[in-house]
Amino acid sequence: MKGIIFDLDGTLIDSIGVWKKVDEKVLARHGVKIDSNFREEIKMMTYTQCIEYIIEKYKIKKTFTQMEEECTDEAM
Repeated sequence: MKGIIFDLDGTLIDSIGVWKKVDEKVLARHGVKIDSNFREEIKMMTYTQCIEYIIEKYKIKKTFTQMEEECTDEAM
């Protein structure tokens, strides 16, 4: 055997709590309060789709790359 691929997230750990905090902190910096439908709207989106959605929905004046870096930095 040369290697094993194992999806840890959602199996042994759950990163949802981290991403909820990231969303709240990053959007708060941009003057946005997350509405009650936000989690439902993004739950089936990829990370890329979610960032694109946030930029468009909340009219964030950042490029995709800038927003991705901000979210990633906050998560770290």
